[in-house]
Amino acid sequence: MFAALATSARLIVNSSERDQKGWDFFVQEAGETSDIGRPLDQRTEWSCYVQLKSTAQKKGRTVKAKLSTFEPFAKLPGPSLLVVFRLHTDGEPKRGYVISIFDENLARVLRRLRQAEARGDYDLASKSMTFDYQSNGHEFQLTAEGLRDALQKAVGDDPTAYVAEKQRQLRELGYEDAELVGQYTLKLIKRVSWRASGWAWSRSTHQASVCSTRVLGFRSPTTDNFLTNSNKLR
Repeated sequence: MFAALATSARLIVNSSERDQKGWDFFVQEAGETSDIGRPLDQRTEWSCYVQLKSTAQKKGRTVKAKLSTFEPFAKLPGPSLLVVFRLHTDGEPKRGYVISIFDENLARVLRRLRQAEARGDYDLASKSMTFDYQSNGHEFQLTAEGLRDALQKAVGDDPTAYVAEKQRQLRELGYEDAELVGQYTLKLIKRVSWRASGWAWSRSTHQASVCSTRVLGFRSPTTDNFLTNSNKLR
């Protein structure tokens, strides 16, 4: 159904033969570029990766995705869109929703991944995420024009700026409200006395249960600023 609608909307639809990277379709703009009037070397066309979900549930407004497939899907360089088809119980189309894995939705995915990394828990296939398509998605009519407009609106008018902003978000988002997990070993060398032969040194090792600095959201501390950063946790 998605491929048929996208083709009718004059979009190029490339389906994934092996769903190992989380996306079902790679969609590109077809026909004349929308950048007519700009220099040839500056013209761009929008494209996006789509993971498709469908639901015919009478109650509830969420869809579920495995974290193992959402990891590569969310980290794709271009727009990653979760498209949900809401169906009647007899399978007839009702309405569609587009959820952009961007901003807070991207932060949620990254937060889950970094928490799993901090715990050393790499069994992502056994974990899932839910998305409320009514709260987090944009509704559209299940028509060719409705699908095209929804995808184009999610991608925006400047594909280059979108990709640059997503790369920034991949670096910086997902550290907010992280849990305190892991161990950090701090070794301190203290100068304790002066002897005739010169300075004498003693070394002591202290262990504290704190979280991974990357999970907390500030950069790995140096010896000089670790105590300052640790005080911020209290």
